[in-house]
Amino acid sequence: MRNLKNIKHAAYQLHSELPLAAHAWDTATESLICAFGPTSGNDVLELRRIGVKTAHDESTSTLIASWDAPCPLQELPVDKVLDLHHFGHNETTCVVLAGGDIVVVRSQPLQGQDKIEIVGSVEVGITAASWSPDEELLAVTTRAGTLIFMTADFDSVANVTFEPQDAKLSKHVNVGWGKKETQFQGKRAKALRDPTMPEYVDEGTKSEFDKGEVTISWRGDGAFVAVNSAEENSRRMVRVFSREGVLESVTEPVDGLEGALSWRPAGNLLAGIQRKQDEVQVVFFERNGLVMDNSRSD
Repeated sequence: MRNLKNIKHAAYQLHSELPLAAHAWDTATESLICAFGPTSGNDVLELRRIGVKTAHDESTSTLIASWDAPCPLQELPVDKVLDLHHFGHNETTCVVLAGGDIVVVRSQPLQGQDKIEIVGSVEVGITAASWSPDEELLAVTTRAGTLIFMTADFDSVANVTFEPQDAKLSKHVNVGWGKKETQFQGKRAKALRDPTMPEYVDEGTKSEFDKGEVTISWRGDGAFVAVNSAEENSRRMVRVFSREGVLESVTEPVDGLEGALSWRPAGNLLAGIQRKQDEVQVVFFERNGLVMDNSRSD
């Protein structure tokens, strides 16, 4: 692993009474785009640009837009920013909210354009959202257990429903000995046991700390996207889809798998978090869903 070297650091003053909800980096102006709010007592959502603080200048804060964002879902006491993405080429920011609204904020709207526009809504609500690395596709998961692919113009191009039988797509073969307590442990059992076979095979039992969140992670080239979601009354499952919405693979069961998920940019490994009774460790998956040896460090 390459060593990291700090080449610059700066401090930012957050000029808002609302709590910070999300942020994105604007590479064109080297500034932060920050979303503040809403809260249970205040439905206002603010979008601000925070300028870089240098040794000679104080950080600056500019209000881009502010609007009321009451949550349309009764199940949620307050709306929540799930994804904030800034497009530097046209100075627009996309805000995806848990209540289902997808909002575009234009820093410099053209004639006939609105500064703040709700470009679409998902009535059942949204659980996660993420733009592809090339900024051509938006992947959105809904509270109804579906995955929607949208273009940069917010046209739906694919709609996939998560099904329990998706696990059958996996070609993984359980060749282990099953649970230790169900095995016959004779006097010569250890001597007879095949050392290549595990004594215990994970069933995918959930972690007691699992909050049921959904996580989306794109591969570095944007050709595939992975979705980590908790199945109802079952295990967590990571599904891998192509850009066309075709289910390519699912991960094998892992006990204590939680919601975190990150795809290595090179594309050969997916990383998740597995919580055990006495430790928390990183678990690696191949794109075909197989679990790799956790002792591997490359």
